Amino acid sequence: GGGGGGGGSPRETINPSTPKLLFCLKKVEPEDYKDVPKDYDARKVIDTLSGTAYNGKFEEQRGETIFHGYPADDKSSVFRPQQDMIRSEFFKIAYYATCIADTLIKEDRLDTNSAGFEDVPSDYWARTIIDVLANVEILDKVRTIQGLRLAFNEPLRSITRAEAMKIFVEIYLTAQNEKLPAFSPAKNTFSDVNAGDWFAPYVQYGQKLGISQGFKNLDFAGTNFFDPNSFIKREEAAIWLYQFFITMEGKTIEEKRGVER
Repeated sequence: GGGGGGGGSPRETINPSTPKLLFCLKKVEPEDYKDVPKDYDARKVIDTLSGTAYNGKFEEQRGETIFHGYPADDKSSVFRPQQDMIRSEFFKIAYYATCIADTLIKEDRLDTNSAGFEDVPSDYWARTIIDVLANVEILDKVRTIQGLRLAFNEPLRSITRAEAMKIFVEIYLTAQNEKLPAFSPAKNTFSDVNAGDWFAPYVQYGQKLGISQGFKNLDFAGTNFFDPNSFIKREEAAIWLYQFFITMEGKTIEEKRGVER
């Protein structure tokens, strides 16, 4: 498909004047990552997300921070901003930061029963999160993998940019009880997103939610590309989440979480 036209026209976005999701977060002491120096571009976003914890109605999960780092050899922590993010890690950050569990509790839709995934053991750390998201169809219970229909979640596989966008959009639509709008080729600004792609409506709606505007194509002026099948990096996932929150709440996480429950 052809690339999007030149800039100039304002892009359509969701009006953030009224908060769209319940709020359930509190400030905690952020981790100090030795691989995220003070002048690092995404330092503020990374600090904010590692210094914010779930504080909602699902009691067993209270105190869980949105983003964790990794222990380093010398007892310090590292964030690994350029490392690909695995699927279960992404499910976790989206789940906690959007307070989707609180929305489901409020509407009596929280279901922690097994979603039936053959590759998610009962003692896997993200098992409850995966079950809750799958039981409201934010995650697919059966997926086509190499031509086979399988009850596989692939929690340890790296997550693509298209898959990550789908999770955010599905959480938003679930919280709003809305349906995904059809893809509009006329509004498409990405040269690598086409009407037949499964992810096309999600990418378009995610763009409307202000999550990601993709990349400028330096080879073809006036076109953008989304790079849907590349794996999302941890830093990039943090930035998307931060942007998504601003669109939903009309405020940054720092501004919003100052209000203690």
